[in-house]
Amino acid sequence: MTTINSSHNTMHSKVMKMLAWYVSRSVNQHEKKLIDTHLQSCVSCRIELKQQQRFAEKVKQSSDFELAPKQSFYALLWSDKSKPKTSIISTDKQYNKWSKT
Repeated sequence: MTTINSSHNTMHSKVMKMLAWYVSRSVNQHEKKLIDTHLQSCVSCRIELKQQQRFAEKVKQSSDFELAPKQSFYALLWSDKSKPKTSIISTDKQYNKWSKT
């Protein structure tokens, strides 16, 4: 009985992590079959799936959804504690130099 429960918890964890990719149809056929099988018996994963589907639909419908790749890139650089902060300044200068041409 413990083995079955442990197996379910492991599959549950894997499926929860793959639901976003499932919604975006980025999983392969094998993964899709595993997820579909798990969803038949797991209420919490079905609820999470519905929430992620609604979120994905709202993102598609949003007309004021704005991407900010430059700001996101800088946030990523700032979050990396191993890199010196001066790399952001030099990257910004390079970006501005390239974007003006």
